[in-house]
Amino acid sequence: MKESGDVNAAKAELRRIEEQREELEKQFEAEIHEREKKTDPSTETLDKISIAPTKSDITVRLVALVWGPP
Repeated sequence: MKESGDVNAAKAELRRIEEQREELEKQFEAEIHEREKKTDPSTETLDKISIAPTKSDITVRLVALVWGPP
């Protein structure tokens, strides 16, 4: 009968571990949801900055002509 007691103890331990795993999964999902809310790009406030270009900011590095077969 010792084996029967061992099996029952193992089943009880398995249930306890499964309940613990489910609780951890719930906590994990809640943390993911909370972080997604904090980092949602649609809720981010953006500042508009205008920068006027000047002629000194323009540099031509390459001028090329490209064509292909008709």
